[in-house]
Amino acid sequence: NAVWLSSRHVQVVPASIGVSIVSPTNESQLCLGRSWEINLALNDPVGLFDRAEVFVDGVSLGQTTNVTTGWMPPQAGDYTLTARAFDAQGQAYDFSPPVTVHVAAAPAPEIVLTTLPEGATNELTGVPLLVVAQASVAAPARIQSVEFFNDGQSVAEFTNTPFLLPFIATNPGPHVLAARAVSDCGTFADSNPIEMVTTLQLEVVWEAIQSG
Repeated sequence: NAVWLSSRHVQVVPASIGVSIVSPTNESQLCLGRSWEINLALNDPVGLFDRAEVFVDGVSLGQTTNVTTGWMPPQAGDYTLTARAFDAQGQAYDFSPPVTVHVAAAPAPEIVLTTLPEGATNELTGVPLLVVAQASVAAPARIQSVEFFNDGQSVAEFTNTPFLLPFIATNPGPHVLAARAVSDCGTFADSNPIEMVTTLQLEVVWEAIQSG
């Protein structure tokens, strides 16, 4: 009996590394005054990745063995981000699809200071008064911190909402309360001042008078 052997042509696809920029996303709005993370995603089925190189408008930010690198925009405008990967032998692979970002001047926060109960300006020393700061800022910036002041001296700082200060005056007299909101882009704004007067608590002692 004859045995027939057949052959097949197998096409071998060279191994490669695919890279893409996953953040910031295309058409993202960024602000000046802070560093932004550029994060990469790899398609590397056989583990060839050794390092990556990120470019802004064709200018290299340097090479990194991580998939994250930082970038601080130098000025407002539109920028194109790209990246490519290298293996351990220095072979460079295809550039990532371009990502366009729009960088603008950082917006200033807005902050309003109130008290609870609302409008309270006369308090007793040692009695807490709740001071409330309502702070906001336009995207892409975020509120990073709110700092409270009493007579120009810092008394507390908060990084998470709600921005509430239980203020307790320890000495009688006039006081000025204020707050400052700072964004993660480095801009800040000061609140309206609240002028208040605190007075000493009066302690009344009742004495039982016994005759005889």
